[in-house]
Amino acid sequence: MVTARHAETVAMHDDFKIYVNALQPAFEQLISMEPVKLTALPKNLPTRCVYLFSEGGKHLYGGRTDHFRNRMRQHSIPAAQHNQAVFAFRLARVATGAPSYRIVHKARCVGATERD
Repeated sequence: MVTARHAETVAMHDDFKIYVNALQPAFEQLISMEPVKLTALPKNLPTRCVYLFSEGGKHLYGGRTDHFRNRMRQHSIPAAQHNQAVFAFRLARVATGAPSYRIVHKARCVGATERD
């Protein structure tokens, strides 16, 4: 719990504030870009970037990568593992009605209450 006294003493670091202030303009730039097909990627793409999968104006999945072309290949190859083609696996889970979460064993800690 954050108290009023604690909130008064915590200030955003100037370096971090620069990044926070850059988020909204970067987001606006990303969603205003013309979509491209995976098979027709321009030659001069950056390797480090944030990408967005959209369909019919609906934004479906976003990601960040340091190796864009390789990451796009991982999303689209038939032999991709669940941790490589996360977007495809999420679509498959929705289509099949499978849960989109992992079952995690209950953890116990002091002060926790049991929920039914």
